[in-house]
Amino acid sequence: MPLMAEVIGEGRTMARRTRRKAEETRQDVLDMAESVFRDKGFAGTTIADIAAALGMSPANVFKHFRSKTALAEGIAERHVEKMVGALEGIDASLPPLERLGHFVRRLMESHLRSLQQSPYIFEIVLMTSGGDMACGLRYKEVLESRFVDMVRLGVAEGAYYSKDIEQTARCIT
Repeated sequence: MPLMAEVIGEGRTMARRTRRKAEETRQDVLDMAESVFRDKGFAGTTIADIAAALGMSPANVFKHFRSKTALAEGIAERHVEKMVGALEGIDASLPPLERLGHFVRRLMESHLRSLQQSPYIFEIVLMTSGGDMACGLRYKEVLESRFVDMVRLGVAEGAYYSKDIEQTARCIT
């Protein structure tokens, strides 16, 4: 954090930190938490570890994130966005079965890459997707929506048969 000199009288100065926007500090906390989680894992990390790495008090971390789980959810949200981005651009001209296979292959490759590059971060993503956390629910909704679209198109093309497209998509998911 940048320091500013503050004149306190008789030519003396005292260094003080410049005020930052809360969102900037929040992003710094999230960045550092991700780094510490990446090294030590969720279970091996405490809020005090993150605060110490940032040079601030644990209370300051809690000011921006109400719990370690809230930090994990923020990190997972970032990675879910990356995974969703990796699923874009499936060729709609492919036959339905190939289109579905291509999508699932991309999904699994994205998960494998995440697992290999950052096993502890992938663990956090799995942890949040297994519960009722917003980013996990969003990821499931995105996947289901994509599968609904693919199944609906496959049914329209006569390649698939489904009485309940939404249920079929949930099964695929």
